[in-house]
Amino acid sequence: WTSDRPLIVRAYYGESSDCDAVPIATLRCTSTHTQDKTDILGFDFGRPFITRLNDWPVDIAGFVGVIRHKEKGFQEDFWQINVYLKAWYYGFPWSERLRTRVGLGVGLAFAEELPLADDGDQALPGRGTSKLLQTLDPTIDFSVGDLFRVNSLRETFLGLGVSHRSGVFGTSKLFNNVDG
Repeated sequence: WTSDRPLIVRAYYGESSDCDAVPIATLRCTSTHTQDKTDILGFDFGRPFITRLNDWPVDIAGFVGVIRHKEKGFQEDFWQINVYLKAWYYGFPWSERLRTRVGLGVGLAFAEELPLADDGDQALPGRGTSKLLQTLDPTIDFSVGDLFRVNSLRETFLGLGVSHRSGVFGTSKLFNNVDG
């Protein structure tokens, strides 16, 4: 966390989906607001830990973030705190013209309340619930500066991602054996 490392700021907005994380991340499911109409708004702040891991096109950064769950009258809105590590791969053949990154963040998410999107799966009979879960953050993004040929925006990225809370398929006592 030395001062010579740049501060990374991420801002994002998302809509709920009944789809699982992998179909969303691979664009096989793009439906939103199908069952509940909740949204999230988030900000993450981080610093790079490792640049070009073993001289591969992989960077790793650490993040702390806040998400505001907009529950749209189903229940009161509330906050979530995320702490996670994120790795990006950027060694694509077209990267000289348009830097593109695929990333995966993994860490912990603590929500003040159980989100409505989680409640549908977790609260089924015989299943546990938990405010603390694993967070997964798969993303793909590209350099805005490369796209518009503006050198001052070369380190500004725009992309798509998934903000996913996971109970690790009911296998973790830390997450109250949440499955769903």
